[in-house]
Amino acid sequence: MSRLYLPMGPRSKPYPFPQDARQSLLNRLWETRTLLPGARDMPVEQLRDYVQAQEAKIKQGYYGDPNPAPPKPVDPDKHRHDLGALKEYLAWKRRRGEY
Repeated sequence: MSRLYLPMGPRSKPYPFPQDARQSLLNRLWETRTLLPGARDMPVEQLRDYVQAQEAKIKQGYYGDPNPAPPKPVDPDKHRHDLGALKEYLAWKRRRGEY
């Protein structure tokens, strides 16, 4: 299977070269990682209000960190204990005839 590489950078926006205020607002809305159904058809003033509200929420930290830290590695003893508990659970399910 071939790999598909999506473009990144300033030209990866929905409108890389915005022609009017609507396209510029849609780019700003895309940068906030927000999907708004009907955004292309709504009045520009209403779209501007939505974009400003989303940008304000991001500045306030309403959505948390968009790129959280990766999980820490699991302790090997805890991993072994969890595997043992899972094996016991599966054996119990088999005895009951559910699995």
